[in-house]
Amino acid sequence: MTIELGTNTSAEEISKCDVVVAFLGGPRDAEKLSPSELSPARGYYDTTYRFTENGKTHDFPTAFAGRALAERFKPSKNFIVLGTRDSLWSLLLPQEINPDGLSEEQKAVMETVRASETKIDEHILASLQTILNNEPKDGSGLTYKLHLIEPGHDADPAESLRQQQHMLEYLHEAVPRKAKVYIDITHGLRSFPLLGLVSMLYLKSVSAVEISGIYYGAYDLRTETASGSITPMVDQSGLLGIIDWVEALYAFKKYGDFAEFAPLLKGIPNGSIKQLKTGAHWERVNRVDKAEKSLERFSETITAASLTGPAALFKSELEKELSVWKKQDSDGIH
Repeated sequence: MTIELGTNTSAEEISKCDVVVAFLGGPRDAEKLSPSELSPARGYYDTTYRFTENGKTHDFPTAFAGRALAERFKPSKNFIVLGTRDSLWSLLLPQEINPDGLSEEQKAVMETVRASETKIDEHILASLQTILNNEPKDGSGLTYKLHLIEPGHDADPAESLRQQQHMLEYLHEAVPRKAKVYIDITHGLRSFPLLGLVSMLYLKSVSAVEISGIYYGAYDLRTETASGSITPMVDQSGLLGIIDWVEALYAFKKYGDFAEFAPLLKGIPNGSIKQLKTGAHWERVNRVDKAEKSLERFSETITAASLTGPAALFKSELEKELSVWKKQDSDGIH
């Protein structure tokens, strides 16, 4: 018997998206790029980001992977873009923008954003956000929220942590409670993917958000075609299943409650799940005789199962914890 365990969201389950979060990095070294790769945005790769779901592909030509993610899942609330003062904010500007509706100040802001030597401040970023959100919608219907973050790298570890916590505090305010969130970790400093994962786990814990996807545009795995490169968008959210099991095992070792594993065993027959929950209940109320019967039966189910996914990593540990409930002789003496 092969049982698939985990909490991954399939394409059919994607009904809506509330928020997309993306990091924006600094400009690449243009001298290392060929003319065909160099985008008008000073060094990001022009490519087509491709999502493949159930044999179907969805293509989005853009230099910014976060934009591809936002266009794919169309957040109903906000498209949150996080970047430093040195990030390539000009990448967000439309290639063609109507200057007639812009004030002189906004025109100056656009020129400032396009200038390669300019470091962006909060005032400029607020004006850029207004410009983007006042542009006629191009069908994507995106509402931008732009926010400056600090690099999170300092000689003083306490200062690094303060900078990192600032980002988490902002997301706590910006992302609605119980929102369905996708995050892109393609661009930016190499520490940003780790910071992105921690931020999503933080929001899951304090705001009950649903982490629907953690995407990475794998440009190194691109396929070259006559019309340009195609870059796969890879969903890394399967790793969340491992974290779920780590949390469940930690809670079990602390409280001794086998029911912690029940939500992760979606492929196990309902009858066996009931045995697990029943055994856990009797153990909690110190009815060892009744707990033994249920947990021993469940132990037999797990031993016979060929577990896949994150559960395969934890099968031996789960079997070890359940083994104390197996009878060791005909009299049931342990």
